[in-house]
Amino acid sequence: MKLIPRHQAGSAGSGNGQMWLHVRRPNLPWRQASLTECGDVLDDRMPLANRDDVLEQVAAAGMQATTAAGICPACLTAACRWPTFAADPVRAVAREYADRNPRFAAELRALGVLAATHREELDTLLAELADVTDVAEARRRRRR
Repeated sequence: MKLIPRHQAGSAGSGNGQMWLHVRRPNLPWRQASLTECGDVLDDRMPLANRDDVLEQVAAAGMQATTAAGICPACLTAACRWPTFAADPVRAVAREYADRNPRFAAELRALGVLAATHREELDTLLAELADVTDVAEARRRRRR
């Protein structure tokens, strides 16, 4: 994993001179806004670490070593706690509820309107998705 040394990272830090690399929060499929895992709005000057690389480093070296490498502790905790939408859509959406994201209610209302407006397409898509086997669920069933 390649990380930018702390002294080259941007100005976002812990307040005690520590410079942190942030981790980009995976967007929900309908969302364009870009946030960090810790909830900051991304800007072009913000130093970022790749989420997959950070999670790999946590698996290999642990949380403390990864924080020592300069990863924002709040980003690190959130990246380890919350899955991507592709991995677990229910928990990814639950994160937005848990974070009390003010846009979330409006997004749900908009999705409801789209679903009502395109009911036939939604029903077709849901039927197609019901036919797809969840690999993780199939493995769990096989182990039982």
